[in-house]
Amino acid sequence: MERAVRSGTRQRRRMMDFYAGLDVSLEATTICVVDGDGKVIWEAKLDTDPDAIALLLAKWELLKRVGLEAF
Repeated sequence: MERAVRSGTRQRRRMMDFYAGLDVSLEATTICVVDGDGKVIWEAKLDTDPDAIALLLAKWELLKRVGLEAF
């Protein structure tokens, strides 16, 4: 499941840094990308598979940091 949240213009997004948070469990991982103001830009939930997670994060070339929470 992937959900895009619209925010601002594309040009503004290109100039802004983004941060990703990953909530990881054995079965599923939820990814949330926020902008520098903490506003949610994008969310997705997928099976916990390192390759799939890497592919999704690669779309966000301006990621400044990635945080991880695991249970």
